[in-house]
Amino acid sequence: MKRAALVLAIAALSCSDRVERTGAVSSAIINGTDSPSEQDAVVLIMHYDAVQLGGGTAGCTGILLTPRLVLTARHCVSITDGSAACDSAGKPTFGAEVKSDHVASKLYAFSGTTRPDFISGLDRAARAQEILTTGAKTLCDNDIALLLLERPMRDAKIAPVRLEGGPRKDETVTVVGWGVTEKSPNPDVRQQRSGVKVEEVGPADRLGPAEFKLGESGCSGDSGGPAFAESGAVLGVLSRGGNGSGAKPG
Repeated sequence: MKRAALVLAIAALSCSDRVERTGAVSSAIINGTDSPSEQDAVVLIMHYDAVQLGGGTAGCTGILLTPRLVLTARHCVSITDGSAACDSAGKPTFGAEVKSDHVASKLYAFSGTTRPDFISGLDRAARAQEILTTGAKTLCDNDIALLLLERPMRDAKIAPVRLEGGPRKDETVTVVGWGVTEKSPNPDVRQQRSGVKVEEVGPADRLGPAEFKLGESGCSGDSGGPAFAESGAVLGVLSRGGNGSGAKPG
């Protein structure tokens, strides 16, 4: 595992819990709609590990920055505490420990707007070759990672990154991801939600200097998925959150 200089912000989601979950499997975009093909830089990340997962899989979301480079959340590619609470300095007050990274070759990225068949759909997938992180042992201010793929993603769409400044309070973003919906734990179609407001920018209460808080959208993630600025550029990745309030997922 190599260290990488990751400068994008980390989006924490607006929720009521003081201690927020970091789980990747049960995350969901609240009140989401189908994500169009124009957002195909957003990919599904699957972790296949017959030993660790008992023959099963676990899923997250990522964003293609180049045909071989995927941006995602650190807890999507590592074994971590299941909950995290952080202070305004980006230090943990509860949980948030990164224990170890997954084996890179057990991680796959799938392209497309529809959920693949994980047996015959491997032509849409590229396997990870290397995991790149900040090297931090905490998720606080560091829940971000890159996957270097073994080969370029076929017909890859690339997401631009906003370079002219970080998130701004009250600007609106679009979140996209592969989390569960009201109807299915494995939705057939990728989901999105637009018009999500940036409520606070760190450093602030429970937000480190590299983090910002979104209004109701994914509430515990679609972990690793993007927060797109109105320009269409990536502003940050979705990290942690608690239960959504006042709405059902999907």
